[in-house]
Amino acid sequence: EGIMLRLVVAALGAGLASSVSMDQVLWERNADPVDRAVHGPGGPWDSLTPAEFKSRVLLPPRPAPRGAAVDAHRRGFTARAGLPEAFDWRGEGAVTEVKDQGTLGTCWAFSTVGAVEGQLALQHQVLTNLSVEQLVECDASNDAEAGWADCGVFGGWPYLAFQYLVDAGGSWSDADWPYCAYAPRGSSLTQCWPCMAHGYSIQDCGNHWDFYCNASTTMGQGPAGYCGSAPRAGAQ
Repeated sequence: EGIMLRLVVAALGAGLASSVSMDQVLWERNADPVDRAVHGPGGPWDSLTPAEFKSRVLLPPRPAPRGAAVDAHRRGFTARAGLPEAFDWRGEGAVTEVKDQGTLGTCWAFSTVGAVEGQLALQHQVLTNLSVEQLVECDASNDAEAGWADCGVFGGWPYLAFQYLVDAGGSWSDADWPYCAYAPRGSSLTQCWPCMAHGYSIQDCGNHWDFYCNASTTMGQGPAGYCGSAPRAGAQ
């Protein structure tokens, strides 16, 4: 949300007059010693106010998951002397390029895939983009004890997604199964809709009856086919 604190950009996007220049706002943000992000014009949400960005893009705040399922994925930490103050994995060839999730709640899938990509690069010296869409369309994991679930474009949790990938036997590549939850800017895609994974938790995700995947939607279920959003029978 802090990244979107550009009042003049919001004013310009709404066609309103503003006495504050974009350059001044960006200068103040970049000069903030607490906020170390690099801010600049031209982003996909430049015209949104912080409140609009929060309501349209961000998911509601939720506490971190707890319980046995989370603990099973924890690793012990051993303090070591001589560690550098800062370290950047990009310089080690273990990080793929920055991705754009659009305005959907798929950050959990991108986070999971990014971590797996890094381990693949470190363990096998192969740096490649893996499929985020596989998680969005097929991961119906849920932690009934904690009440958390992976809910496609409506949010999810990396600790559940990691276990899904283990059970699924791995991940497809992004080249074979690209992100299709929205048509990226500059993309030739004209029709691309999200869908809920088969068997998703209605209790923890809500009932998204209008997002469905038929038997040939995903490469994991069969021939590549069609994924659409359809109205309930008789309700158009």
